[in-house]
Amino acid sequence: MLERALRSAWPVLESERMRATWHTDVAHRKEVMTAGGVGAALAGVFPRASWQGDTLEVRSPLDLTIDLQGDGVVLLPTAFRLGSAMIGSAMPGEPRVVVYPAHVPMPLLEDSSRTPALTPLLGRTRTAVLRTIRRNPSSTTSQVAALVGISPGRASEHAGVLRDAGLITSHRHRNTVRHVPTTLGLEIG
Repeated sequence: MLERALRSAWPVLESERMRATWHTDVAHRKEVMTAGGVGAALAGVFPRASWQGDTLEVRSPLDLTIDLQGDGVVLLPTAFRLGSAMIGSAMPGEPRVVVYPAHVPMPLLEDSSRTPALTPLLGRTRTAVLRTIRRNPSSTTSQVAALVGISPGRASEHAGVLRDAGLITSHRHRNTVRHVPTTLGLEIG
């Protein structure tokens, strides 16, 4: 029975949209953490939480106080949980795992009957860049350029326009820039 359930769910679990949504959520949390620290990232997961030194205080019916003792926190977005986040217990010296509902645009499966008219709006090359980023979230500018068949400079220009339109986010990673679709970029493409 479990095998049958997993087999029927597999197209959703392996969908481009699921992978892109996970990457988008992780990229968003990374931006929030960079700008405002761990407390700001956790506030997005636990709206009624505060971070004091090594202690996470979660105001809820249980009023949890979790002393991390320097062991850290792993934020894990999931499409399979609705409602509030869960905090897993940790072994000494291991980080706590916080599983929280990721923002997942619905429907999870692509509607093949819907053919968005992006090309007339964005142009053929920019549409190809957006679709490439959707299919390959967290790809570098050079990877996008190679997949689309354009120069890295042109790929960078197109990514800039898509970023300004709110369709992708871009993050510097060492000497490269990685691109991830936003929720809007997933929904219109």
